[in-house]
Amino acid sequence: MINFVVALSCEARPLIDHYKLQATLETGPFRIYQRENIYLVVSGVGKMMAAAATAYLYAWQGQKNNCAWINVGVGGHQSHSLGSVFIAHKVRDEGNEKIWYPVFLHSFSSPTEIIHTVEKPERNYPNSCIYEMEASGFFMIASRFATAELVHSLKVISDNRESSLDQLKAKDITNLIHQQISSIIDLQEKVLKSAKELGVIQAPPQGYQETIQRHHFTISQQRILYSLLQRCQALDLSDKSFWTKLAEKQNARESLHFVQNIIQTKSFA
Repeated sequence: MINFVVALSCEARPLIDHYKLQATLETGPFRIYQRENIYLVVSGVGKMMAAAATAYLYAWQGQKNNCAWINVGVGGHQSHSLGSVFIAHKVRDEGNEKIWYPVFLHSFSSPTEIIHTVEKPERNYPNSCIYEMEASGFFMIASRFATAELVHSLKVISDNRESSLDQLKAKDITNLIHQQISSIIDLQEKVLKSAKELGVIQAPPQGYQETIQRHHFTISQQRILYSLLQRCQALDLSDKSFWTKLAEKQNARESLHFVQNIIQTKSFA
């Protein structure tokens, strides 16, 4: 599942068109668009609006954790060319000085840059970073629902010292996002790949669910079994005979004792 959070309808339009998203029928404080496992919410301008819209989409979906989250929008920079695209490797809130560091499991087609989230439009660009108004609010909330590998922000440069943001029109922003659809798709595909890989890593070890359903395990015993089966998986101890013998055990205590003995035998072999 992929969730896009954008501030403006003109930023959303290229994504809605490309992914063929449809507006949901539900009424609420934010507009949500959807097709299959792709969702998009339009937040409005500002970090608080981005935070609220991110939380709203999470609740609207049924509080599903470790989905992919991407913030897409425009921003200004001292000298980057208009229309160039960057993915955040650091996000700083200039108001409260909080910082987020996205984690990259894969290389992207787009370069990375520092993003500074500000309270009002920045026209002087004092530092060499991208200035915008939503990313920190988005990260503050989305990072509670997913690991750092699955939360990212992509910004297209809309203004710089040679081209004032006061000259921007909605249609200009739409065109800028549209021109970078391929970069957005690349980011989306790589983040979904990371989500799949993390899902495998975070999945219970082989045989865990079957074993705890076979006998009554206390919470403490479940944690011990989980850890033991992870070690078995890492040591490549779980062949066919292992599972056959484990299934023959009469209760949780016998099952744990059997797995512990297998690991100890291997460790001291």
